[in-house]
Amino acid sequence: MRKRLFLFILVISFIVSLGLAQSITVTSPHSGDVWYKGHTYTITWGRSGNMNSKVKIRLYQGNTKILGITNSTDNDGSYNWTIPASVPNGTYVIRVKTIDNQVYDDSDSFTIADTPASSGSITITSPTEGACWEKGNTYHIRWTATGSMNLKVKIRLYQGNNKILEITNSTANNGDYTWTVPTTIPDGAYYIRVRTIDNQVYEDGPTFYIRTSCVRRFPGNFIAGMDLVELAIYMHGPGPRIREFEKLKGLLEEKGIKEPVTIKLYQGNREIANLGTFTPTVRSGRVRFNTMPSVMKLNLTPKQRAMMAENPQGFRLVLFSGGKIIGRSPLNVVVSNDNVRKLSGVNYDKLRVIQGARIPNCPDPAVVDIKFSVVRRYSQFRGRVRITGIVKNIGGADYISGPNQQLIVLDAGDAAHPLKVKKFQNLRKGEEVRIVYETDWNSSSPSEGEFPPTFRVYITYDPDINMDSNPKNDDCNLKNNGKSKSGKAINDMLK
Repeated sequence: MRKRLFLFILVISFIVSLGLAQSITVTSPHSGDVWYKGHTYTITWGRSGNMNSKVKIRLYQGNTKILGITNSTDNDGSYNWTIPASVPNGTYVIRVKTIDNQVYDDSDSFTIADTPASSGSITITSPTEGACWEKGNTYHIRWTATGSMNLKVKIRLYQGNNKILEITNSTANNGDYTWTVPTTIPDGAYYIRVRTIDNQVYEDGPTFYIRTSCVRRFPGNFIAGMDLVELAIYMHGPGPRIREFEKLKGLLEEKGIKEPVTIKLYQGNREIANLGTFTPTVRSGRVRFNTMPSVMKLNLTPKQRAMMAENPQGFRLVLFSGGKIIGRSPLNVVVSNDNVRKLSGVNYDKLRVIQGARIPNCPDPAVVDIKFSVVRRYSQFRGRVRITGIVKNIGGADYISGPNQQLIVLDAGDAAHPLKVKKFQNLRKGEEVRIVYETDWNSSSPSEGEFPPTFRVYITYDPDINMDSNPKNDDCNLKNNGKSKSGKAINDMLK
């Protein structure tokens, strides 16, 4: 009798333990999120234990069910929901429940609101991409605000999709906030979000690093081991090219550099060109710089090309990571044809004067880069990705214009249906403005994995802008007003 009772209790305990092990945890929306009507958002949740393979999702306000979002969907941790315009503005929670009603969880409280008018934009200018800020030191968070928006902003520190710190709940929207980095923040990669206190306008800054010390040490004799790349100057060909980047890529991977690397071309102490910032992918401890090309073309004028051939000494690549130099590579310069007299429009006798030439004293907004990043991973092949286009005034004068005379456009090959349009007005010499678009991506699908779209970022102007009697908004080089980049690089990031 006692043995039977013991077995009965054991079975009951096992069944109860199975029930207790079942759980659902809704991870998005987050507390304080604002979701806008007409936009599509991803509801996400985690699960543990054995439970039904299907769930239903409901929208609640207090204890009142407002809407049945779906009556049945796979219990796979995510569901895309386009918010109907009929949902009243207010505060809600989302409930994910198995269809047998055995397991459920409610999300944090979040807000549903009308989509705000795109009347303003914020661009974060400090910290910059790859910068390193030391704990305990004081820095300036800087941004530019264009258009009409609230006069107060809140500033947050994020890591991935997680809010790490409320830097300030309210400060003047004047473009500058002084912040002392707390010593309690763990070393790592972060970004800053500046958002108006009415949640209508916000911007995420580039990735930067917080560390106890920004003095970086890498394994091996990195600087001495980089004499691998050559600069080929074609006097009558496609233009100067830095070749054998594959060797440089292999060295970075061999040394296990796991953070973004910016590569610049110098002659002596003068910067000639910024070749871009390359972010590695790291899986199972293995580093890959998949987006780094094997050949880098330099878009130089014939005069600059001739100048390089006349004085091909002292060129080198300088690599930066975490705000510090991590490597220098002297370049082996090869001039394919030194007969520069045949170069059209170049007076050989005046090359010494050309060598001292400066950037033209005129405004030159240019599309300088398109960056891809994964902001949230749902599974091996699926995630939410961010496409960022960067426009910079690379000229020698400020770009000063009126409102609604210039736009930045981001599309996926269909100019009639752009993914995003951003207004800008003034752009100081050396200043950047960014256009950011986020979307869900499935690298195993035909439309994205097999035939990925090509994203384009370009600047457009009012057709009459050159006739408005304002020379300060006359772009002196229209050839650099667009860039394209294949979505294949996103597939590589989600493999």
